[in-house]
Formats: sequence, C-alpha cells, structure tokens
Amino acid sequence: MIIKIGNKEVELKKSMRSLMYYEQLTGKSFAPQGVTDIINYMYSVVMSSDRTLNITLDDFIDLLDETPELIGQFSEWLQKSYAVDAQLGKGNKEKKAKAVNKK
Repeated sequence: MIIKIGNKEVELKKSMRSLMYYEQLTGKSFAPQGVTDIINYMYSVVMSSDRTLNITLDDFIDLLDETPELIGQFSEWLQKSYAVDAQLGKGNKEKKAKAVNKK
C-alpha cells in the first residue's frame, strides 16, 4: 500500500521495526483494541517504512482527519497482509509435517 504524506509517497511495509516502533510509542505489545491502537500502529508502520519522514503523531492524525478513508484502506491492507502470513505459515507447517512423516 502506498500513501501520500505531503509531497512524498510512502510504500507501507509491515516489519519487525514497525512492531518495535509501536511498542516504543505505546509502551505495550501490539494487540489492537480500538481506533487508537490502529492509528498508533499505522503511524508506526509509516514511520518505519520511510525513516527519512519527519511527521509528528499529531500531524499524522491531522492528515487522517483530512483523509479518513486512509484508516479503512490501512485496515484492509493489514487484514490482507495477515491473511497472506497465515497462509504462508500454514504452508510451512504442512511442509514440515510431511518432512517429519517421511522420516
């Protein structure tokens, strides 16, 4: 997913860095409970996807107020991303199980 912040396009990447950024920002592990958690995680993903970006959380929230559809797009992107991860994980578990059964 690519979002535009000012004149800059940022390709979002889900990563360990984004999870660490979220933990540093909030002081807790990522387990979204509501809008605040989603916005904080989205901000974490944006900031870790382009480390040259200079935007405060308050300015980011202002951007979301101006373009609220970004939250829905981000949520959809995140759900698809986790669905792919789940499928990949399932495939890896099946391969491991087959390898064990061959022994």
